[in-house]
Amino acid sequence: VAFTGFQLFRRAPGETDYRALTAVLAPTTVGFRDVPLVNGGEYSYRLSFVFLSGLGSHPAEDIASPGAAMPWMIELDGGELIQLTPDNRHVQVRRGGYGRATDVAANPVNGDVWVTDEGSGRVVIFQAGTGVTVSVPGLQRPIAVAVDPHNNATAWVCDAGRGRVYHVRRDGQVDALSIGPLNQPVDAAVDPFNGFVWICELGADRVRQYDDAAQFQWACTVAGPSRVAVDSTTREGWVTSFENGTVTRVSPSGQVLGTFSGFVAPLGVAVDTRRGRIWIADPYAGRVTALHRDGQEEFRVTG
Repeated sequence: VAFTGFQLFRRAPGETDYRALTAVLAPTTVGFRDVPLVNGGEYSYRLSFVFLSGLGSHPAEDIASPGAAMPWMIELDGGELIQLTPDNRHVQVRRGGYGRATDVAANPVNGDVWVTDEGSGRVVIFQAGTGVTVSVPGLQRPIAVAVDPHNNATAWVCDAGRGRVYHVRRDGQVDALSIGPLNQPVDAAVDPFNGFVWICELGADRVRQYDDAAQFQWACTVAGPSRVAVDSTTREGWVTSFENGTVTRVSPSGQVLGTFSGFVAPLGVAVDTRRGRIWIADPYAGRVTALHRDGQEEFRVTG
């Protein structure tokens, strides 16, 4: 059977049938850029072989939703920084060379992506706007990073091996003042209102807060703190405890406002400020739980 090329068909939002998007493309074609599209719309595609006798009967199909987002992720203890498509359906770019990546954070202001590479004892700053990569070596166990988009695009890096939290600039320079000594600092979060940094001190069963000049503010007891996120509206902190199966709500001044159970081993936490929703990743339970700001469960995503 004589193969002559490919033809691409598309079904746009609101359409019921596929329409031809291209004429017959040459057999050497490796891609086609479909523009302009509406962000957030769901577009369905079919790619068919074309033969002298006509279209093939088994097209390849896929769906895409364009958008302005640029999602980044790592696989736990993996060796790559991965950029996803805006709809999170596909891997767009893989950037290798990491010994054992443990955390990733993206700066929403300038697009910098920070990765803690525990396996190589360093932090890597990928400046996505220019493609420049900056490596900050000499760390022992860098396991978490929190970006500070309003403080000259800096970040706070938790080094659990040395028991310190370092303030690092995007050019790789490390400030002389650091926070410590601490007993296993495993996570940090920045209050976007004032730049104060919250730290989970796992080995001491407490959460600490420091100002943007690394000056101590307060500490409160939280058993086995694992991760922390700050609500930019209420300025409260939400702290997970993987070991104890709890989530704790902490006031901006360091008072425990409530501890919530019903989890197996909660780890990741993120705050949707606009909706007043706190997301809790509970990996051993195979679910994500959404809480209201008062700690009451809103819904679960299981499976």
